[in-house]
Amino acid sequence: MTSPTPFAPAELTDREVILILQELTEELTAGAAADAMPLDQEEAVLLLDALLGTRPEAGAKAATVPEGAAACAAARRLLAVLAEEPACADLAAELLNDPPDDSRLGGELAVSGVVVLAATAAWLQTKIDIHFKRGGGQTEFEFRLGKEAADGSTLRELAAAVARLLGGPRE
Repeated sequence: MTSPTPFAPAELTDREVILILQELTEELTAGAAADAMPLDQEEAVLLLDALLGTRPEAGAKAATVPEGAAACAAARRLLAVLAEEPACADLAAELLNDPPDDSRLGGELAVSGVVVLAATAAWLQTKIDIHFKRGGGQTEFEFRLGKEAADGSTLRELAAAVARLLGGPRE
C-alpha cells in the first residue's frame, strides 16, 4: 500500500478516517465559544436543517446522522474537502500522513456519524460565523457572512456542499 497523500484519503481505513476527522474537529473547535458550536448531536442536526433550509415540521426531509457505510463514505468526502481547506490543510496533511493512534476511538465505528456531524459543523465555522441562541428549550441559529464571503450565494453554496457531503441533494 502506498502512503496516503493529503488529497487521497481512499487508502486509509474507515477507522483512520474517523480518527483524523475527530482530531481535526478538536483542533478546529479548540477554544470555541459556547455559542459557536453545537452542544450535542441533536443541535448539530438542527444546525444542518437550518443551513439546508429544511423544515421537518413542514414535511421536508430533515438532516440525519449518517450511519454505517453512509457515515464512512460521508467521512471520506468531508476529509477530502478539509484536506483542501486553507484553515486546516496543513493539519489535515500531517494527520493523513501519520493518522492518530487507534486507542482514542473505543469499540466499533458506531460514533462515526456523530464525528461526521461535528466535523461538518467545525468546517462550516471556517466559512461563516454561526451563533447559537439558546433559551426556553429552543435553539436558534444566526449565520453571519464575513469570513471570505463574497455575496449572499455563499450560504447556498455551503448548503449544497453540505448536502453532497452527507449523501446527496436534499429533497
